[in-house]
Amino acid sequence: RLANDRLVSRARDILADGMEQQLTGDDLAIRMETELGLGDKSWYAETIVRTNLASAYGAGRYSQMTDPTVRALRPFVQFRTVGDARVRHEHRELDDKVFVNGSELHAQYAPPLGFNCRCQMVTISKRQFEARGYALTRSEVLIDGTPYTGDKGWTSPATRIR
Repeated sequence: RLANDRLVSRARDILADGMEQQLTGDDLAIRMETELGLGDKSWYAETIVRTNLASAYGAGRYSQMTDPTVRALRPFVQFRTVGDARVRHEHRELDDKVFVNGSELHAQYAPPLGFNCRCQMVTISKRQFEARGYALTRSEVLIDGTPYTGDKGWTSPATRIR
């Protein structure tokens, strides 16, 4: 456990330093491989980098969207996938769902929802909501009869956002 904690801590340091230096994702993955001794596991380093960058980006977007000024102008958010064949079943089920901006459901479904998640949330004005005839999602989304809170092995929404 201690060795794993040290590895995670070192990976975070590498990521933070790389982001501060504005390194590309590829450069961060190469640095991660080299400094952590991952050898030919480039896919692993790429997943670590991509997931952490997506998490940082998602947290920043969530913070921007839930700013009181933005919420006043754009009180709704819509979950969107990239719409290709690689979208996971669970994420596809969330596609186009609309939530109240800043609500618990918004926090619960704010991307990323798993490793290599490419989904996003976009803000929607009241006028857009009405003109497009959107329906507001007011409760947890059930997928195959079970409330969905993120991919297996992913952190809980409470620790991802806030």
